[in-house]
Amino acid sequence: RFATFADLRDYCYKVASTVGLVCIEVFGYENPSTRRYAVELGLALQLTNILRDVPSDLVRDRLYIPLDEMAAHGVGQADLRAGRLTRPIATLLEQQAQRARDQFARAEAALPPEDARRLVAARIMGAIYGDLLVRIAARRYDVFAGRVRVPRARKACLAAVTWMRTMALPQASRVVRITK
Repeated sequence: RFATFADLRDYCYKVASTVGLVCIEVFGYENPSTRRYAVELGLALQLTNILRDVPSDLVRDRLYIPLDEMAAHGVGQADLRAGRLTRPIATLLEQQAQRARDQFARAEAALPPEDARRLVAARIMGAIYGDLLVRIAARRYDVFAGRVRVPRARKACLAAVTWMRTMALPQASRVVRITK
Protein backbone atom coordinates (compact mmCIF):
# COMPACT_ATOMS: atom_id res chain seq x y z
CA ARG A 1 0.00 0.00 0.00
CA PHE A 2 1.16 3.52 -0.75
CA ALA A 3 0.10 6.40 1.46
CA THR A 4 0.80 9.13 -1.10
CA PHE A 5 1.67 9.59 -4.74
CA ALA A 6 5.23 10.47 -3.70
CA ASP A 7 5.51 6.95 -2.25
CA LEU A 8 3.99 5.41 -5.38
CA ARG A 9 6.25 7.47 -7.64
CA ASP A 10 9.31 6.17 -5.79
CA TYR A 11 8.09 2.60 -6.32
CA CYS A 12 7.39 3.26 -10.03
CA TYR A 13 10.85 4.73 -10.45
CA LYS A 14 12.43 1.62 -8.94
CA VAL A 15 10.43 -0.91 -10.99
CA ALA A 16 10.01 0.90 -14.31
CA SER A 17 12.17 3.99 -14.75
CA THR A 18 15.30 2.03 -13.88
CA VAL A 19 14.46 -0.37 -16.71
CA GLY A 20 14.21 2.60 -19.07
CA LEU A 21 17.57 3.88 -17.88
CA VAL A 22 19.16 0.50 -18.62
CA CYS A 23 17.49 0.39 -22.05
CA ILE A 24 18.87 3.76 -23.14
CA GLU A 25 22.35 2.53 -22.25
CA VAL A 26 21.78 -0.47 -24.53
CA PHE A 27 20.20 1.52 -27.39
CA GLY A 28 22.60 4.42 -26.99
CA TYR A 29 21.99 8.14 -26.75
CA GLU A 30 23.87 11.38 -27.25
CA ASN A 31 21.96 13.95 -25.24
CA PRO A 32 21.97 13.54 -21.43
CA SER A 33 18.34 14.80 -21.41
CA THR A 34 17.42 11.38 -22.77
CA ARG A 35 17.82 10.07 -19.22
CA ARG A 36 14.86 12.22 -18.19
CA TYR A 37 12.84 10.74 -21.06
CA ALA A 38 13.60 7.24 -19.79
CA VAL A 39 12.53 8.13 -16.26
CA GLU A 40 9.31 9.89 -17.34
CA LEU A 41 8.32 7.16 -19.80
CA GLY A 42 8.93 4.46 -17.19
CA LEU A 43 6.62 6.28 -14.79
CA ALA A 44 3.94 6.69 -17.47
CA LEU A 45 4.05 3.02 -18.45
CA GLN A 46 3.89 1.82 -14.85
CA LEU A 47 1.02 4.16 -13.95
CA THR A 48 -0.89 2.82 -16.95
CA ASN A 49 -0.25 -0.77 -15.84
CA ILE A 50 -1.48 0.07 -12.36
CA LEU A 51 -4.72 1.53 -13.70
CA ARG A 52 -5.39 -1.37 -16.05
CA ASP A 53 -4.56 -3.98 -13.41
CA VAL A 54 -6.62 -2.69 -10.46
CA PRO A 55 -8.92 -5.78 -10.41
CA SER A 56 -6.19 -8.41 -10.88
CA ASP A 57 -3.95 -6.69 -8.32
CA LEU A 58 -6.76 -6.65 -5.75
CA VAL A 59 -7.14 -10.43 -6.17
CA ARG A 60 -3.46 -10.69 -5.19
CA ASP A 61 -4.04 -8.33 -2.24
CA ARG A 62 -2.09 -5.55 -3.97
CA LEU A 63 -3.20 -1.96 -4.22
CA TYR A 64 -1.17 0.68 -6.00
CA ILE A 65 -3.53 3.66 -5.83
CA PRO A 66 -2.43 6.20 -3.21
CA LEU A 67 -4.50 5.83 -0.07
CA ASP A 68 -4.75 9.59 0.50
CA GLU A 69 -6.28 10.03 -2.96
CA MET A 70 -8.71 7.20 -2.33
CA ALA A 71 -9.78 8.89 0.91
CA ALA A 72 -10.16 12.24 -0.86
CA HIS A 73 -12.61 10.60 -3.27
CA GLY A 74 -14.43 8.74 -0.50
CA VAL A 75 -13.27 5.36 -1.85
CA GLY A 76 -12.25 2.58 0.50
CA GLN A 77 -10.44 -0.64 -0.27
CA ALA A 78 -13.71 -2.54 0.19
CA ASP A 79 -15.31 -0.36 -2.49
CA LEU A 80 -12.62 -1.37 -4.98
CA ARG A 81 -12.83 -5.02 -3.94
CA ALA A 82 -16.57 -4.97 -4.67
CA GLY A 83 -15.62 -4.69 -8.33
CA ARG A 84 -18.38 -2.27 -9.25
CA LEU A 85 -17.76 1.08 -10.84
CA THR A 86 -19.29 3.90 -8.83
CA ARG A 87 -19.01 7.62 -9.52
CA PRO A 88 -16.36 8.13 -6.79
CA ILE A 89 -14.31 5.22 -8.14
CA ALA A 90 -14.63 6.52 -11.70
CA THR A 91 -13.38 9.97 -10.69
CA LEU A 92 -10.53 8.41 -8.72
CA LEU A 93 -9.49 6.27 -11.70
CA GLU A 94 -9.89 9.24 -14.03
CA GLN A 95 -7.43 11.14 -11.83
CA GLN A 96 -4.97 8.25 -12.09
CA ALA A 97 -5.37 8.16 -15.88
CA GLN A 98 -4.78 11.90 -16.15
CA ARG A 99 -1.59 11.53 -14.15
CA ALA A 100 -0.41 8.84 -16.57
CA ARG A 101 -1.31 11.04 -19.57
CA ASP A 102 0.64 13.90 -18.02
CA GLN A 103 3.63 11.59 -17.58
CA PHE A 104 3.48 10.56 -21.24
CA ALA A 105 3.46 14.24 -22.22
CA ARG A 106 6.46 14.94 -19.98
CA ALA A 107 8.30 11.99 -21.47
CA GLU A 108 7.68 13.08 -25.04
CA ALA A 109 8.71 16.66 -24.21
CA ALA A 110 11.94 15.38 -22.65
CA LEU A 111 13.05 13.29 -25.64
CA PRO A 112 15.75 15.11 -27.60
CA PRO A 113 15.02 14.76 -31.34
CA GLU A 114 18.54 13.57 -32.04
CA ASP A 115 17.98 10.48 -29.89
CA ALA A 116 14.42 9.64 -31.00
CA ARG A 117 15.42 7.21 -33.75
CA ARG A 118 17.51 5.13 -31.40
CA LEU A 119 14.58 4.90 -29.02
CA VAL A 120 11.90 4.04 -31.54
CA ALA A 121 11.02 0.85 -29.62
CA ALA A 122 10.37 2.90 -26.48
CA ARG A 123 8.26 5.37 -28.46
CA ILE A 124 6.21 2.49 -29.90
CA MET A 125 5.64 1.16 -26.39
CA GLY A 126 4.53 4.63 -25.32
CA ALA A 127 2.09 4.83 -28.24
CA ILE A 128 0.56 1.45 -27.41
CA TYR A 129 0.20 2.25 -23.71
CA GLY A 130 -1.19 5.68 -24.59
CA ASP A 131 -3.84 3.90 -26.65
CA LEU A 132 -4.56 1.67 -23.68
CA LEU A 133 -5.35 4.81 -21.67
CA VAL A 134 -7.71 5.97 -24.41
CA ARG A 135 -9.51 2.62 -24.25
CA ILE A 136 -9.80 2.78 -20.47
CA ALA A 137 -11.29 6.28 -20.74
CA ALA A 138 -13.68 5.09 -23.47
CA ARG A 139 -15.00 2.57 -20.93
CA ARG A 140 -15.52 5.46 -18.52
CA TYR A 141 -12.77 3.95 -16.36
CA ASP A 142 -14.64 0.70 -15.77
CA VAL A 143 -11.61 -1.54 -15.43
CA PHE A 144 -13.82 -4.04 -13.58
CA ALA A 145 -15.76 -5.01 -16.74
CA GLY A 146 -12.87 -7.11 -18.06
CA ARG A 147 -9.23 -6.56 -18.88
CA VAL A 148 -8.70 -3.62 -21.22
CA ARG A 149 -6.48 -4.57 -24.15
CA VAL A 150 -5.14 -3.06 -27.33
CA PRO A 151 -5.88 -5.51 -30.18
CA ARG A 152 -2.87 -6.88 -32.06
CA ALA A 153 -3.88 -5.23 -35.32
CA ARG A 154 -4.10 -1.87 -33.56
CA LYS A 155 -0.71 -2.44 -31.94
CA ALA A 156 0.77 -3.17 -35.37
CA CYS A 157 -0.79 0.00 -36.78
CA LEU A 158 0.49 2.10 -33.88
CA ALA A 159 3.94 0.57 -34.25
CA ALA A 160 4.07 1.32 -37.98
CA VAL A 161 2.85 4.89 -37.62
CA THR A 162 5.18 5.61 -34.70
CA TRP A 163 8.12 4.08 -36.56
CA MET A 164 7.43 6.18 -39.66
CA ARG A 165 7.01 9.39 -37.66
CA THR A 166 10.17 8.68 -35.71
CA MET A 167 12.20 7.93 -38.81
CA ALA A 168 11.09 11.28 -40.25
CA LEU A 169 12.85 13.08 -37.37
CA PRO A 170 16.43 14.34 -37.75
CA GLN A 171 19.01 11.62 -37.31
CA ALA A 172 21.49 11.78 -34.48
CA SER A 173 24.75 13.35 -35.49
CA ARG A 174 27.61 11.04 -36.20
CA VAL A 175 30.49 12.13 -34.01
CA VAL A 176 33.90 11.02 -35.20
CA ARG A 177 36.51 11.10 -32.49
CA ILE A 178 40.12 11.06 -33.55
CA THR A 179 42.53 9.82 -30.95
CA LYS A 180 46.30 10.04 -31.03
